[in-house]
Amino acid sequence: MIEERRPGFIDAHLHCWDPARLSMKWLDETPVLNRPCELPTYVADLGRGGLTLEGAILVESAVDDASLEAELEWLVEQVAKPGPVLAAVSGWRPTAGE
Repeated sequence: MIEERRPGFIDAHLHCWDPARLSMKWLDETPVLNRPCELPTYVADLGRGGLTLEGAILVESAVDDASLEAELEWLVEQVAKPGPVLAAVSGWRPTAGE
C-alpha cells in the first residue's frame, strides 16, 4: 500500500515560547497558553496530521521588556540550528501614538 504524503508548507508567522525561560505577563491572562509552546511539539503535532513543516519564520511572542534581549538571543539560536527555522522577527515595540 502506498501512503499518500501531503506536500510540506512554510509557516510564515510562528510564535514559540517557554514561560520558564521568558517572562510574558499576557500568559497569566490566558491560562490555556501558559505552557511551553515549542517547535518540536509543533512539528510532531503537524506530523500526526500528515503535514510536514518545510520552513518557518519565528515571530516574537510579546515578551515583557525585561526578557526582550533573552528572546532575541533565543531566536538567533533557533535560526542558527539545522532545521525548519529560516528566519525570525523580533525586538519591535509599539510606542504611544502608533
